[in-house]
Amino acid sequence: MYPLDWFERRKLRAKAVPSAGQDASVSPVVWKLGMTSFFTDISSEMVYSVLPVYLVLHLHLSPLQYGAIDGVYNGLAVVLVSLTAGLMADRSRRHKEVALTGYGLSAICKLFLLAAGGAWGWLIAVVGLDRIGKGIRSAPRDALISLYTAPHMMASAFAVHRALDAGGALLGPIIAFVLLAQLPGAFDVLWMTSFLFAILGVAALWLYVPKPDTGLLPLDRRISRRSLPTLFASRRFVALTACGLFFSAATVSDGFIYLVLQ
Repeated sequence: MYPLDWFERRKLRAKAVPSAGQDASVSPVVWKLGMTSFFTDISSEMVYSVLPVYLVLHLHLSPLQYGAIDGVYNGLAVVLVSLTAGLMADRSRRHKEVALTGYGLSAICKLFLLAAGGAWGWLIAVVGLDRIGKGIRSAPRDALISLYTAPHMMASAFAVHRALDAGGALLGPIIAFVLLAQLPGAFDVLWMTSFLFAILGVAALWLYVPKPDTGLLPLDRRISRRSLPTLFASRRFVALTACGLFFSAATVSDGFIYLVLQ
């Protein structure tokens, strides 16, 4: 995690004088990674926002079957692979390649939705693969942001990325419902359009985000499975994780709200 400099200065009672480098702009690499997330989130939210309608109202699956798919989408697959993917990216020092694998897997899954048809078992497998792709890409992508960002610009860099990510999440459902309003029941067109947006995201990462120079990678700290307990024992890490767990426990899936409205 990046240091919270303002709080550190407050604790040390140091004078809050901005450094000369604080006026520097966010790295272009961060903007390019943000565009990758922008297009990917358009693609993902196009699918996720219409899943309740597609599964329950179009395919006539039960709410329990939809709930199983929604559970996989919202947590299970990400939990299983995100930590492993982050560890692999750090140890192999191939952050871009690992992130590209995750984004590519999620993109291909949009085509698999076409092949799955109305088979519930295949649908849950495709959704699981899509979320595995998300779990693979998140940690190395965030590592790339940190590698190309000066410590005093971390908050700004992650804010830029998050803004683009949220912008894609906003546009995705809008595009999906506009398509269905113009072409009722044309879910195959929706899946293909979602795939095209996902490909744009993969292309932005592949073509425009450079691999980190060896000078950017920390050489004095080797990550291993044995070091994980020490890393996770940090009081800051424990506090932040506890807060995230608390807020996640109160999260209600949007999909069930959509079903209630129907």
